[in-house]
Amino acid sequence: MSPTCVPFRRSSTVLLLFALLFGLLALGPTAQVRAEVFDDIVFHSDFESLTSGALGTTPVAVAIGTVLAAPVPVQVAKITGLEGQAITVTGAGAAALRFSTYPGKLPQASNSRRYELRVRTDLVAPAVSVKGAGLYLMTAGGERFEIVSFGADGKLARNNIALPLAYRAGSRVRIDARFDLKTSTAALKFTTGAGILTLETLSMPVSFNPDTVGALLFAADGATGNYGLDNTEVTIQKETLGDTPAPAKIVINPPSANSTSIETINGVTLISFNFTLQNSGGRAKAVYLTLNVDDTQLDLLDLSWLRGVGYVKELKAGQIVIGIGEYDAIRKEPYDLKFKFKLKRKHDNELKLDLKYRLDYSDSRGRHTTPPLVIIVVVPPAAAVPTGVPATNVPTRTGTPATVVPTTTNVPATPTTTNVPATPTTTNVPATPTTTNVPATPTPSTEGPSPTPTTTRTP
Repeated sequence: MSPTCVPFRRSSTVLLLFALLFGLLALGPTAQVRAEVFDDIVFHSDFESLTSGALGTTPVAVAIGTVLAAPVPVQVAKITGLEGQAITVTGAGAAALRFSTYPGKLPQASNSRRYELRVRTDLVAPAVSVKGAGLYLMTAGGERFEIVSFGADGKLARNNIALPLAYRAGSRVRIDARFDLKTSTAALKFTTGAGILTLETLSMPVSFNPDTVGALLFAADGATGNYGLDNTEVTIQKETLGDTPAPAKIVINPPSANSTSIETINGVTLISFNFTLQNSGGRAKAVYLTLNVDDTQLDLLDLSWLRGVGYVKELKAGQIVIGIGEYDAIRKEPYDLKFKFKLKRKHDNELKLDLKYRLDYSDSRGRHTTPPLVIIVVVPPAAAVPTGVPATNVPTRTGTPATVVPTTTNVPATPTTTNVPATPTTTNVPATPTTTNVPATPTPSTEGPSPTPTTTRTP
């Protein structure tokens, strides 16, 4: 079962799906006092303030932090795939992006329960045929921890091992890396035009801690061609010791009447429904929604986010795992995701489908898994399912107004004069005109407006 994007007309709303449980409340023990949180920025620049041209071995100040060539050649220049100026390296060149505290300790590192360093930046490669530049977290003493590099096989790589995510020459690669410098673990998220890849709970050397970490290093490592880096920000967040932070308090609203529809288009039955989710408690991380479906009956066509962000983490026979929130973590933002399935078999009688789901997440009290919950989907006989004609009173979700897309039924074509060719008949996809002997007045016939493709997102 693999997700694809398909065109479809706006659904009529035959509300035939209901949940056995109308909501789920995931609670933990009540916390006494939430821990104090400290945030700071230790590096920030889009490099527009720097003079274009070669950098030397003298540190150059940016908005927050400094940059220097270590070693040359390092340039400040425009590069395909990035806006404005960027840092570019080639050959033996390496750019050190030193934090504002370099070479000293990161701020307020003592007396902390959690000390997280977050790195966000954009990278670009000029080619995919050779091994290219890498991005590293670096200590003041010069020790490196590889975040990512460009592989010679057109895939991103770490430690000379290809990752299952492709990149293109001149196309942006977005990096979002988190380092817990108290537990010596890292979580990395890479976004390219080919998709999103998340690596979690990677071990780091204990030598990378708030007392030693001081810079990023963008190094060409002997590669030819100019590799670019832009839009770089490094932040820290810590929680002080004290009472345990508040646990997460997550409410899940399964599909309901105002978000569910069943329709038939070109003989194919489509089933659409929404999940909404809200956390009113403490931070939850590693948040995954798992939906189990019978893949002999249903095929996932689309997953879209009406509110919030997320991605398909895993898709295998009968199971869809969705990562929810930026970097699989949620605070107090609302989330609203919409599923669309295709019914894979014909049915003359009423059909009942059981869909099971659960939520997994971690908070200050540990790892949690909700009990399995069941949604029952009742599909009427094929002859009773609407055929894509908009219904009256189509419900509109708050904050997401629905757009009415009229469907034009078959319009009889005007008879064509003998020996006078007519303009070709159009049925959704424009056809190439065919001309015979004498041009005539065209007579188009339309079955309906061309559908607009719906594309699944991913963060």
